[in-house]
Amino acid sequence: MSLSTTDVPLADATATGGVDNPSPVLDVDECADADAEEAVVTLEVEEGGEEGDNTLSNDDGNPRKFVTWESRGTSYEFANNPMRNCVWIMLALRAVQQGLSFGTLFINPGFLTGAYNPSWSPGFSSSKANTFITGTQGLNNTIPFLIALVADFMIGDYWMMMILLIVFFLPGILLITLCDWPYQLGDTFPMHLYRIGFQILFTIGNGGIDTIVDIFGAKQFHPVIHTHLLDSYFVWSTVMAGVGGVTAELVYAMIANVNVTVSFGLMTIALFISTLLFVYGTKRYIVRKNDMKDCVLTAWAMLSAALCWKRTAQGQVVACPPGFNKVKKSRGGGVRDELVTAARRFALVVPVQGLFVPVNFALFQMTNLLIPMSYSMKHPKLWTGANMVFVLSGTIVIFGTIANKFLFPFLEKRNIHLSTAHRVSIGSCLQAFMYFVTLGVDHRIRKVYEETGEMISIGWQFFPYTIGAIGWVFAMPPQDAITFRVAPSEWKVLGNAVNKFMQGGLSSFVARALYKRTEAWFLPSNGNTNINGIENYTSATSYKFLWVCFGFALFQAVFCALPWVNSWYIKIEKYCEARSAE
Repeated sequence: MSLSTTDVPLADATATGGVDNPSPVLDVDECADADAEEAVVTLEVEEGGEEGDNTLSNDDGNPRKFVTWESRGTSYEFANNPMRNCVWIMLALRAVQQGLSFGTLFINPGFLTGAYNPSWSPGFSSSKANTFITGTQGLNNTIPFLIALVADFMIGDYWMMMILLIVFFLPGILLITLCDWPYQLGDTFPMHLYRIGFQILFTIGNGGIDTIVDIFGAKQFHPVIHTHLLDSYFVWSTVMAGVGGVTAELVYAMIANVNVTVSFGLMTIALFISTLLFVYGTKRYIVRKNDMKDCVLTAWAMLSAALCWKRTAQGQVVACPPGFNKVKKSRGGGVRDELVTAARRFALVVPVQGLFVPVNFALFQMTNLLIPMSYSMKHPKLWTGANMVFVLSGTIVIFGTIANKFLFPFLEKRNIHLSTAHRVSIGSCLQAFMYFVTLGVDHRIRKVYEETGEMISIGWQFFPYTIGAIGWVFAMPPQDAITFRVAPSEWKVLGNAVNKFMQGGLSSFVARALYKRTEAWFLPSNGNTNINGIENYTSATSYKFLWVCFGFALFQAVFCALPWVNSWYIKIEKYCEARSAE
């Protein structure tokens, strides 16, 4: 890396509005891997700017200002303020995608069974509707890896997003809308077209955009100068996902009660506008070139590192322990050193994210436990337990905005920098407290019913949902941010696919195993098979599972607060950030 000694302080100060960055950019020598290709960072003003104007600021929206980066023979011009330049488009797309994802999730069970329009629907039974939805979710869980492989190895994330939006996502929701519009595609409900629209086109588009949109947005930030902005970006992404959830609750689900076709039509319009915005921003995006040969060599480095032998320069095969160093060309291996480093970084994604499984288990069981509880509580006719999820999404939006605009900047001004482990620890503490409060609500349900035979108000669930949402803001964004930092530039999308699997997939496997082992806790003593209804709920011992979730969250809080765990995560981040300029 060839920078003068004055370049880094200038870049660092200008990236924070002329004030030295409290988390300074690593020294040039530290940032360069021993075998990394040359990367050059310069500050420039586009044509039309005043000569000698070098005052850049993150708060300066002037489109003339940019930072040039040269990596592996290609020059990239990063906007000094990527958020105002184009990242806002990714955040808007994230909100729309999450809105459509939650909207179809809320509407489909009723639509498939004819609850909205008995004369125009598939007419499924509840069991068949659940099978239809579950089969779709199975495809949705495999999509991230397929999308990541195509994006990282072949066409790149920009073209992958373009294909997903224009070929899959938008046609999918449009076909769903036309199928839901009575008699537009025939005299009977076009089930075969609905399957194509929902189970294939929509599912591929939705799952693919969910996997790639955050990564493409994060790539618009300079890998060295803007690295300290990534935490804030991923918090905003979480906030916009919450906006999508609120929209699904207050707009799509509510309108579906009046006219389900209009609801799906609004989804189509929202996605169409987002697609136009994405196309509009094309010239503003940083689109890094893919090198399929390097991706294949990186994969080969991972495979070779796992083997218990290696081939010497003389062509002999000798036994040796697994490891990455033996694969490096500088150590007699056959793969360039920087690609071996990339393989090592990708391998680190698994332990880095895997250590967060306990809190992810607790996070993703929140609604699974609170919604069944709500069936034993008094509520207005049009406001059920599923509607209480609005409190979760709404609080994420409100607190996420407050945290990003006021709380985190306030702490940074006082030189208090929350590390990844400490943020997750705080979020885990809040999750543990949330389950403790939920246990209190559970106890009150049982006590009031035992003493009076009455049910308590569903409003009591406001407290656990609010606390859980605040914990979500602390616990989830840092996981996404550290995964992006750790994953190599060649495999950012694949790294995020692993991240999402570890967050949702692996934790769901753990939950499924625990639910099976504790099935007796959810069986009422009165002989019924579920806990729906106050009599069934109070005669079961499902509260014991709340203690299990409390234990998982508390364990994560203590574990991430340990000094050696925090130091390990900081060491990993510094190791990867020092090699981000490749």
